[in-house]
Amino acid sequence: PQLLTVHDLIPTLFDDGLSEEAKVLFMKRLKNGLRNSKRIITVSAHTKKDLLKTFHGLRTPIDVIHWGCDLATVEEQANSVDSPYLIAFGGEAKRKNTTFTLERFVAVADAVPTLKLLLVGVSSKRQREELAQKALQAGLADRVVLPGFVSEEELDGLIRNASALLYLSLYEGFGLPLLEAIGRGVPVITSDCTSIPEILDGAPGCFSLDSTEAIEKAILFIVTNP
Repeated sequence: PQLLTVHDLIPTLFDDGLSEEAKVLFMKRLKNGLRNSKRIITVSAHTKKDLLKTFHGLRTPIDVIHWGCDLATVEEQANSVDSPYLIAFGGEAKRKNTTFTLERFVAVADAVPTLKLLLVGVSSKRQREELAQKALQAGLADRVVLPGFVSEEELDGLIRNASALLYLSLYEGFGLPLLEAIGRGVPVITSDCTSIPEILDGAPGCFSLDSTEAIEKAILFIVTNP
C-alpha cells in the first residue's frame, strides 16, 4: 500500500517562475500519486484545503500532520555577523518575495544605523547582482549580507543570533523556518498568507503584506526594545 505526503500545490496554484513543462510534470506525478495511494498526509490544513479544491472528487482519507523541527543542542555559537541583524531567506522563487523583504529593511535602516540584513540562500548570480545594486543605491551596500548557501550547522547559529526572522512569503505549504526561529527564541515578522497563520497558531507576528508600515513598525519595535 502506498502513502502519499503532499507538501504543497505551489506549481499548480501559484506562479513561482516554473516552466510550463515543470508544471505539467508536477501535476502528472501528483495525479499518479493520488490515484495509487491508500492514504494521504498533508503538512498543513491549508495544503489539505488546496488539495480538495483542486481535486473535487478525491475520496482518499487525508490526515494533516504538521512538520516539526529538531532543536539544536548547542546553546551558544559564534556569531559570524558583527552587528545586530535580521535574517531572511531569499531565492528566485517569486513566493519568497525577496525584493519586498529588502525594501522593508531599507525603509527602517536609517532609524537603526547598526542593523544589518542577512539574506540567506540567494545563489543566482543575476539575483545577487540585482539585490546588491538595490542595496548600493540605498547606501546600504555594507549592511546587506548575501552569504548564499550555508551549512545546517552555520544556519543554526545564524538563526539563533538574529534579532528577528523576516519571513514575508507570498505562499507556503508550511514554512519550516518559522518553527526553527521560534524554537530558538527568535521573534518572527511574517506574512498572513496561506498556511502561515495556521503554523503560528495565534502567536504574534503575522501581518498583511499590504500593511508595509505595520511591518516596519514591528521591525523597529523588536530591534530597539529588548
